[in-house]
Amino acid sequence: MIQRSNGSGRRILTYPAVHPSHSSADTPDVAHRSHPQHLLFQVEIHRQQRQKRPGNYPKNRLVRIFLEEVRDGSLGLPASAVLSLSELHLAFQKVQFLLEDLARDDARVWMLMNSSRVASQFRVLSRAMGTALDVLPLGLVSAAVEVKEHVQLVARQARKAGYEVDPDDIRVASAVWSVLSGFEKRVLPGVGDLKRVLEFLGIRKWGKCEKQVKFLDSEIGLENLSEEKREVA
Repeated sequence: MIQRSNGSGRRILTYPAVHPSHSSADTPDVAHRSHPQHLLFQVEIHRQQRQKRPGNYPKNRLVRIFLEEVRDGSLGLPASAVLSLSELHLAFQKVQFLLEDLARDDARVWMLMNSSRVASQFRVLSRAMGTALDVLPLGLVSAAVEVKEHVQLVARQARKAGYEVDPDDIRVASAVWSVLSGFEKRVLPGVGDLKRVLEFLGIRKWGKCEKQVKFLDSEIGLENLSEEKREVA
């Protein structure tokens, strides 16, 4: 039986985020759950993954202060502000899922092969968060001028942020595809090619290598199952 790639039941690189209520009565809770510190966590990942991790997401002190002010004084905010906070909350959930996927020890090869998809998701989420911050009615929040100006700056940066695939990732991912293509043709890869890929991903023990193979097999099985369902439909 094919198991889900994620222990929680969520398949890797999927984002079943839950949209909070848009009721104004729930605004303090929405602001709290939209708090970056509440959702974003520190993960220790290898070099290739750290390069994908965004540095411009609003998780610094001043933005946290702003969201705390929103949470504490949110009863007077209009419905549009509640909607913005709801969208921000949704984006943070998706960022959390993406960071969880990048931190997975058994999915290093798979994430490398999906580098373009990961970069694209970061771009989309960054712009969504920037837009959500940009439309918040700052004039109705009793935060310091410095804090509000910083939120505006973060919103502009987030909308313009670009997350490109690192050239080294492209090069090594191409080597992985070449190795897999060789396997299909019953051609054994060169020891040097395999060594470069494993060193790049920080895979130095056979146990970790076996985990990568098992994960890839699981994902391929899920892809084949999805393809069969589409053909039946």
